Amino acid sequence: MSYNSWLYTYGNPTNYTDPTGLISEKNAEEARNIVNDLITYNVRIKVDWGYQYVPFHTQCGWNEGDWIMPDLKAIQASVHIIDKGASFLGGNFKSLIGKVTYVPKKGGKDGKGDSGNNYLAGTVPGMITWYMPNWKNEEDRLWVAVHEMGHVVAYRNPKMMDYFMGELGAHCSNQPVDRVGYYCNSDQDPSIIYDPGKSANGTQNIPSEYALHGSYEDFAETWREVVTRAYIRSGDAVYIRQAWIVYNHKLNHDIGRRRKVMNSIINGSWK
Repeated sequence: MSYNSWLYTYGNPTNYTDPTGLISEKNAEEARNIVNDLITYNVRIKVDWGYQYVPFHTQCGWNEGDWIMPDLKAIQASVHIIDKGASFLGGNFKSLIGKVTYVPKKGGKDGKGDSGNNYLAGTVPGMITWYMPNWKNEEDRLWVAVHEMGHVVAYRNPKMMDYFMGELGAHCSNQPVDRVGYYCNSDQDPSIIYDPGKSANGTQNIPSEYALHGSYEDFAETWREVVTRAYIRSGDAVYIRQAWIVYNHKLNHDIGRRRKVMNSIINGSWK
């Protein structure tokens, strides 16, 4: 939620505190440092916090906006992980991602952050809409931050996505699976239907359960696994804990051929 916390604290933010976890004056410098750090990677945060005029008052009040510090820190960690991971594989973060702006938005179909309609994030070329405040833990925040960047990569270059699907013989059904989504059969044999939770039989390159929703999700999940694994192998320890969290998040698939295909996409040898 977003409201003027100067009024919430009765004009006395020193003696009263705001329980929302949004960007307070106390956190403003730290938040701005994160924003400035991300700008160097061509990743921008739409800043919606700061001082603003309060109607019927003679002074400005502090508006906390919609962002919270854990979300900003998750995005920052994901960018550093992807940058180092891509570099380790011979890629370049800015070439792969281009320019991205993160825009905060209240989550749920009703726009009120209804946890029953927990949309993670929406991606379009050049923008990631970060739905709030539906994040329950650090694991989810980090996972979606890295995952959605994979969508940015795929959307920026349709030929890259064609290559990914072509190399894996990708085929997506128009039949829903368990009323959740559509299975994505990314194997050399398009007749195989994956059964999440079962191990590979030697002929399948089974994607993660979430990737069964479609080829673009298959791409983003493969991206997540490959770049975080590369970061871990790079030896950089600054975000090593966060990288392991992302790497192990619902990692229940046989990455198989996907890893080789994604490596060639990241280092540019696929062209």
